Amino acid sequence: MRKCDEDDELLQEMVRIARTNMETRFPLLKEHICATILTPSMKNLDIVDEWLVKNDTTKEKLLEEMISKHVNDLNEVHDFIAS
Repeated sequence: MRKCDEDDELLQEMVRIARTNMETRFPLLKEHICATILTPSMKNLDIVDEWLVKNDTTKEKLLEEMISKHVNDLNEVHDFIAS
């Protein structure tokens, strides 16, 4: 079977539509992006950089925010257990 430019365009359009629908049905949460950043085999995914730009943040800021959030959550759990 011969490859033609129309096939490339069709495939690109299908990927675009599928990706748009995926983002609608399965939104990326900060926890997903944070886990992806911390996974060495996934650190170069374009979707992470796109998400960071879209959400006006950086990897460093996101990690700092998530650490602060979850450390506070752990402190609240510790305080509850201690009381």
